[in-house]
Amino acid sequence: MKNTGRTYESLVEQVFVQLMEQDSVNNISVEKNKILQGKTTTHEIDVYWEFVLGGIKYSTIIQAKDWESKVPQGEMLKLKAILDDLPGQPRGIFVTKTGYQSGAMDVARANGIITYELREPTEEDWEGRIKTIVLNIKAYIPDSKVQVVNDDAWLQSELRRLDIKEIELSVSGMENEIFIENEDGTNWKSIKDIKDEEQEKVGMAEVHGIEVNIPMDVPRYIKTGNPSFPRIKLKEIKVHISNGVIESTTEIDGTKMVGFMLKNLIDNSEIVLDKNAKIRKDRA
Repeated sequence: MKNTGRTYESLVEQVFVQLMEQDSVNNISVEKNKILQGKTTTHEIDVYWEFVLGGIKYSTIIQAKDWESKVPQGEMLKLKAILDDLPGQPRGIFVTKTGYQSGAMDVARANGIITYELREPTEEDWEGRIKTIVLNIKAYIPDSKVQVVNDDAWLQSELRRLDIKEIELSVSGMENEIFIENEDGTNWKSIKDIKDEEQEKVGMAEVHGIEVNIPMDVPRYIKTGNPSFPRIKLKEIKVHISNGVIESTTEIDGTKMVGFMLKNLIDNSEIVLDKNAKIRKDRA
């Protein structure tokens, strides 16, 4: 099937529309296969761009060639002739995927024509770029538990003093809502505070079955929520610490993220596009 270049023209239009939208100009129109009347004849332009900057209207014509060989000097001279024939002194842009002969580049530079290559990336394009990223992830999953141990001698003494034969006590709530109290009723630390402090001492390491005993060297209590027996004196707090480990390796292939390269052959700048021809935010 003969290559008419229409698909490539659509690609060029899509890419340059994105570039135009990023510029701080007032775009009037972007049209594909536009017929323009010159001083001597009509011309079919692959992509025609018209915009206003500073109250002045400008126009740019973009010629796209989906060729297998380099663009020769004669094609660049044809574009120069079109530019000369059109009124309003439009700017010219030439886009191809295979580059240009030296004579064509000489004509472009001499006449202010911007030349681009728009093509799929080659191995040469990856020189100096990160092609593959390997992420080794090691995640530590803490699994710590806090156990409060009541002062049994104190508890039995209080039950006798209050003449209570049997009582059921329970403590419930979120770890950051359950507090260990000082004797005067002020908060000392929450269950979460205690667990976090001991976890921090262990750090990011794989450990299993570590038990830390924290004796209550001064009187401390925990609320029960029962009005007839509002709090229990604690003997110690036990923190059971275990850290599990999850390891995984992820490889990111940069070649699957890049679809096209747009290279300005006048100033050697490059723009990277994804597989959908969208300009990447990390463009070069």
